[in-house]
Amino acid sequence: MDRISYLPNTIICDILSYLPTKQAVSTSILCHSWRHVWKDLQVLDIDDRPFGSSGKASFDSFVNAILAQRNADSYPIEKFRLTCEKFEEDPIPTWLNAVIGPHLQELYLSLNVMFGTSMPKAIFTCTSLKSLVLKRDISLDYGPEFPDVYLPSLKNLELDIAHVNNKLLSGCPVLENLKLILLDMAPERYVYTPTIQMPQTLKSLTFEDYSFG
Repeated sequence: MDRISYLPNTIICDILSYLPTKQAVSTSILCHSWRHVWKDLQVLDIDDRPFGSSGKASFDSFVNAILAQRNADSYPIEKFRLTCEKFEEDPIPTWLNAVIGPHLQELYLSLNVMFGTSMPKAIFTCTSLKSLVLKRDISLDYGPEFPDVYLPSLKNLELDIAHVNNKLLSGCPVLENLKLILLDMAPERYVYTPTIQMPQTLKSLTFEDYSFG
């Protein structure tokens, strides 16, 4: 007997949220009652590796379709995880702008983009955000025009990127866990370590410096 299909959609969505989004969407073929369940998911885990090196266009179409077809008004995204490699950043900013909102609690980005990816400035004032993880080719180098930062709910921050601005940390008044990784990169990519001031609320700090090999 199929007992799972008789569960409320909220419980089924909770189960599907532990799967990569591609697998969660594929459950729509199981039976008629499962066809639209994935559209209520509030946790998305999107990875381009299952698409292979020749499927980047298919991956872009997949993500565009997911964000366009889901029931965003009734079930806003609470957790978003994106891992991908791309020649250029398009359409990543469009995806992020669709995800960032007053209900987003966790954001994980691991991006390998040849020319880097700039974060939408709206992420720096996402008051509901509790955890932010930024890895690889993500730029926070806005120069003197670094946006205002107000992340009053952020408790976990992990930065494995090229540029870190002290203004980001100063806008996190309740930050408890900070992981900062400095990699061995080209001379023009650096972190101003002497200017970083750790928030007084920190309970856990992980600092790894590989910048000098």
